Amino acid sequence: MKKSTGRFSGKRFSILWDHLPAEQLKMKLNSQLSGEPIDLKIEKVQAHGAIADPTVLVALVSGGSAALTAIIVGIFKLLEHAKQRIIIQAEDGSRLEIPGNTSAEKIDELITAMHKMSVKRIRITDQ
Repeated sequence: MKKSTGRFSGKRFSILWDHLPAEQLKMKLNSQLSGEPIDLKIEKVQAHGAIADPTVLVALVSGGSAALTAIIVGIFKLLEHAKQRIIIQAEDGSRLEIPGNTSAEKIDELITAMHKMSVKRIRITDQ
């Protein structure tokens, strides 16, 4: 039996929703992502000033681009009629900003562009 080294070799990034605590976001996304090779974990963050929820949802993705696509599609399903926008930030500082009510065709274009990025954070915020 191979012993685990404790290191994660897939993609790791945070998912934040300005008005939804990390635990609730985790429950909502888990309902959208059943069967995907994605592990959602709650982690504490260092608070800078007074913040309501000192936790963040962290996605550990070991299934490559299909799993990353599943996360984005899951988020858009949660926002289908919402007036939020999604901000995807890459390690190099570049970012994509997309309205939550984006059409399916535009979502496909977004996913193609996103696969070229090294995603650091996905944030859901008011428009």
